[in-house]
Amino acid sequence: MHIGLKIKQLVELKKISPQELARKIGKKSKQSIYDYYKKESIDTAVLQKIADALEIPITAFFEDSENTNNNTYTSSIHDRGKNIYQKGTEHNKGESKDIKELENEITRLQDKVSYQEKQINYLEQRLADKDEIIKQKDELINMYKERNR
Repeated sequence: MHIGLKIKQLVELKKISPQELARKIGKKSKQSIYDYYKKESIDTAVLQKIADALEIPITAFFEDSENTNNNTYTSSIHDRGKNIYQKGTEHNKGESKDIKELENEITRLQDKVSYQEKQINYLEQRLADKDEIIKQKDELINMYKERNR
């Protein structure tokens, strides 16, 4: 998977300019965003910043295009909860407290999911690092064997 192309796809889907994304992730110019578009891999911390700026879960970068294009990421759980709350208060003011509690629960669960996604991302990166170390170790063993023949 080419992560840069996926970033570009999601930025376009969210209708955010490269300049705006650069600003949101603390970069001074849109050129840094164009540079990310060209990358096949990217640091997980940067990817998390981009996900936060786009208001999507980091896992969105690893899902297939079909799931991305169905507007899964265009409305967050919180926004949907807010809409439910607003509609509920229009219909029945007496139930607004229950709806507000549900909205708070949705927000709490959304935060919990976000935290778990960050943990998963961290662990995936550690696994990738471990695999790279094992690969380097195997290469060194092979070099050592070749020298001692």
